[in-house]
Amino acid sequence: LPPRRVSSSVFESKASARILFSTLVFDDDDVAPINTKSSGDMMRQGLNFLALVNKVGHELGAKIEDLNEKLEDETRRTETARSAAAGFLAERIAAWASIDKKNAELDSKSREIIQLRAAAKKSAKALLTEAERSVTALAAAEEREKCSAAILTKRSGELVAVTEKLRQADEHIQSLQRKFTRA
Repeated sequence: LPPRRVSSSVFESKASARILFSTLVFDDDDVAPINTKSSGDMMRQGLNFLALVNKVGHELGAKIEDLNEKLEDETRRTETARSAAAGFLAERIAAWASIDKKNAELDSKSREIIQLRAAAKKSAKALLTEAERSVTALAAAEEREKCSAAILTKRSGELVAVTEKLRQADEHIQSLQRKFTRA
């Protein structure tokens, strides 16, 4: 049956009450329409209806209490999760702060390394220049040594020749002195 509208004056006449109660269906009789011919039946059906309303009200109240308990449990779990999330957030913030501090230290060390590399390059360049000068000076010294050795060899040869000439001259003088003394 289609639902019927109930006005505020539904119980003012037997016909309107009959219309209302004929639409109700109870648990014990799922499909049978309510007998609304006698007022006693209507009253019993009305009391049955009120009992049903009371029963449904209690069941709904119990369900509401269960739902409220579940809501409280969920609220507690949510608060616990929020607390845990806040703790994790604090840990994450602390970890990021530590990472930022380490990054700053690494940046500082990196700058120091760059400066040390630049100084090392400068020192290496200066040492290379000094080594090149030393190689040039050593080559010049070796050349002078070669020249000096050549000069010494030449002078030694000249000295031998002069010594030989002096010896020959001395022998010639001695032979002249002998000749002179004989004569």
